[in-house]
Amino acid sequence: MALRSLSVVSEMEDARERPYINTGNPIDLINGKFIPGVNGEWILSGGLGPCTGVIGKGNSFKSTLMNGSAVNAMARFPESQFFLYDSELSVTDRNRLARMSNLYLDEPDKRKIHLENIVSRIKVSDPTTKEGENLDCYIDFLKDIKEEKIAHYKDYEVETEIVDFRTSQPYRMLLPTFSNMDSWTEAMVRQLVVKNDEFDGDTEAKDQKTMFMEEGWHKKRLMRQLPRLCAQGGIYLSISGHLGKKINMGNTPNTKDIPYMGQDETVKAMGNEFYFLMSSILKISNTRPVLDKNDKRLSDYPSETDTSGVELQELDLTLVRSKNSPSGFQTQLISSQSFGILNGLSYYNFLRNNKYYGLGSPNKVYSPLLEGVNLGRTKIFDQALNYKIQRALELTYQLFAIQSTWSLRNQPVDFSIPIEEFAKKLSESTYAADDILNSRGWWTYKGAPGIDRPFLSLPDILNILSGSYKPKFIAVSSSKNGKV
Repeated sequence: MALRSLSVVSEMEDARERPYINTGNPIDLINGKFIPGVNGEWILSGGLGPCTGVIGKGNSFKSTLMNGSAVNAMARFPESQFFLYDSELSVTDRNRLARMSNLYLDEPDKRKIHLENIVSRIKVSDPTTKEGENLDCYIDFLKDIKEEKIAHYKDYEVETEIVDFRTSQPYRMLLPTFSNMDSWTEAMVRQLVVKNDEFDGDTEAKDQKTMFMEEGWHKKRLMRQLPRLCAQGGIYLSISGHLGKKINMGNTPNTKDIPYMGQDETVKAMGNEFYFLMSSILKISNTRPVLDKNDKRLSDYPSETDTSGVELQELDLTLVRSKNSPSGFQTQLISSQSFGILNGLSYYNFLRNNKYYGLGSPNKVYSPLLEGVNLGRTKIFDQALNYKIQRALELTYQLFAIQSTWSLRNQPVDFSIPIEEFAKKLSESTYAADDILNSRGWWTYKGAPGIDRPFLSLPDILNILSGSYKPKFIAVSSSKNGKV
């Protein structure tokens, strides 16, 4: 006998799954998972979630990582916009923000047009503007964005390359709006601004203490609004916070705020809600210049156009909180003082730090995915600007990161393949390796203007090599190489 179904279930509204937006940098994989695409492919839902936190000590390049990620997510969603709330009044050059885009690095004419377009889609608010006068004002501005997008939903709706698990049709979503708050720690709430104007040097300490307790309460109230606001309005928000040291008031050791934080670490003026309400939290724990061992005046990765020893910085990054993938993954990023996170160089540096996985050996550095290309340390800075070289490094990084940190059970493909076997099968494939390395690994929406590279994720390529996936957009070819 069939059991009766609950009638209220048929009327229940099922919550939407909200995919993460790709940035093109290593956080896509470490903060991601593969989900089905509309044409049988696998999409990497990773990078920026609805609410992302970036924390670190002062001058640890939090803003570089956060703003660069937002700019690159926006670049992959043409017609989207990026709003930056600069509570510290540190942004003076929108062109510098635009240069953090990692697209068209080896196509100067396209890049010039691209950067002009990016600049036009960036808006900055700070305490001198109406929207950025205080934290309350900026969140009210985000609410206005949400209301306008909902009121004109069809005008902002796009169809993606992802399958909607509820309908088995292409997933439709609001065109993302990207926003950063840099920083939440230093941002002032409306009530505190008023009291600061009223207080003077003679104000009693107890009143000052009460004021800061009140600030914490108001920030907690505002932060609780963020997840729903972002989910309803298609807003992908990142906030930065300063990392501080706990004060031990007793004889017992401090406890960790969350497992992958340090025992004596805490985020300033954020409250415990920050740990629970963010969809992801990235921590930058250490930074150091990337210097030549023999000459500390020079960079370890010199460039033909820049030999400054302090141009490049290595950042130690930990995913301390994630609702989308396993927490605890650690990686290193290479950040340029001028151009933000350098993806190709970050992949190369991480692989080099991990016993040259997929790079041969210290005496002969190469990628088995690229025929006849020497990837020595002194040349890689400029080589990594080449799209196919960067793509080969990206795929190698992803394979290593998955094999070393993910559970390989119940994955869409067998990721345990050695990189050498991966390369061998690629060279023997009836699909040209050159075409495969010219693909993009990030997703966007149908009909996105200016997106001319076909999509192939790492699982798609592995399925091509196993014969279980035959993309129609890549022609079968007798070419067997990946020359650049």
